[in-house]
Amino acid sequence: MVEEVRSDSSLNTTLSQDESYAYYQGRIVEILKEGAFCALPFSPLIPLFQSLVTNFWAHEIYNDTINDVESEDFVITKNSIEKVADLYMERRVAVTGQKVEEVKGAIRKKLVETLSENIECISHLANQMGIITPILSYHIPNTMEVSDTPMAEGKGFKIPVVRRTALPIVLNIPSEEHASEIVNSISKGNNSLGRFVIAHEMIHLKNHHLSYKTAILVGICALNCFLWISGYRATVTWTKFFITTFLKILPIQLITKLFENILSQEFEKEADIGAMDILGSNKGALALTQLMVAKNQVGDAKHPPNKERLAYALAWKAKAS
Repeated sequence: MVEEVRSDSSLNTTLSQDESYAYYQGRIVEILKEGAFCALPFSPLIPLFQSLVTNFWAHEIYNDTINDVESEDFVITKNSIEKVADLYMERRVAVTGQKVEEVKGAIRKKLVETLSENIECISHLANQMGIITPILSYHIPNTMEVSDTPMAEGKGFKIPVVRRTALPIVLNIPSEEHASEIVNSISKGNNSLGRFVIAHEMIHLKNHHLSYKTAILVGICALNCFLWISGYRATVTWTKFFITTFLKILPIQLITKLFENILSQEFEKEADIGAMDILGSNKGALALTQLMVAKNQVGDAKHPPNKERLAYALAWKAKAS
């Protein structure tokens, strides 16, 4: 079912001068930090190793047993939903005030429904995209902290993984009437935002974005190792060798990181639009981007500004069938 949604929000989609300054300053700082790190001797080998391990052995990494209370990542299957829901309620839900058990019951019921929908969604989308059905992993931190923005990531070559982070819920219910409103709101809630987040990550997997990023990282590692090894001269002191080689490599790595950042921005936009296209709706994209804009979150260095993401979610048009 095609669904083009138009926002009734008063949120604007234009970055203010202060927002632009904060956003682009963040991007520049990120590029400088990553460029300086990658200019150090053999430092790119660390993220490369982490990336390869995560991608090629994804099943072993994410296939944690639900009884391991120290673990934070759990694979969602039809058999694990109930246990995941119990763990989520224990770790991430804090309700005080009136009709606490009734509200908690509504939250748990909706979570079970949502996880069931997520399993069906990920399988259906994988079939549409012609890719291996990814593992659906739920990250459940041990504390109530961590971002209240729906976070997710797509990883994996041999065994793809879509990893979502469980959001905390903290409620103080002053009256029974308020409790009834919350229960009603929870029961009527839909999973459009969750479906969009999953589809977004699966577009990354389908379009091999991770492969391109890993290829760039391999190139950065090779260049870094070559320059450090070839630059060594036994006649110079270690201090002089380190300083001169670092200063020689730094501009190259900064240019590389700038290119990687620009590419990452394009990949994120492609994943946003691709997710709306395959879902046939911009409802989830609007729900996510409006949420972030309403919270005054300008955006991070790897993604386009949230107001820009909201703008092209609003501009999205369903493709003619």
